[in-house]
Amino acid sequence: MGIDFDLALVQVVPHIDGIKFAKQISVDAGVDIDIVQQCLRALHAYGYIDFVDIFQYSNTYAIMPVVSTLQMFKICFSSNCNLSCA
Repeated sequence: MGIDFDLALVQVVPHIDGIKFAKQISVDAGVDIDIVQQCLRALHAYGYIDFVDIFQYSNTYAIMPVVSTLQMFKICFSSNCNLSCA
């Protein structure tokens, strides 16, 4: 993931609450829907979130316990460390 993608994650992650769908996250975060979808796919691929079928429980998704490690993003950006944040 590049630095642009990481910055998009920083904008998107605070709006993930387990209830909002991608379009709502896009509007709330002020990020293009395509970028939000890429972020959600990446978070899913790394095991940070899980998707629930659109026809089950009104298109919600579950946040995995490992999502707490996303605080590393905040630490890396605030301290300008050279560690990989993803």
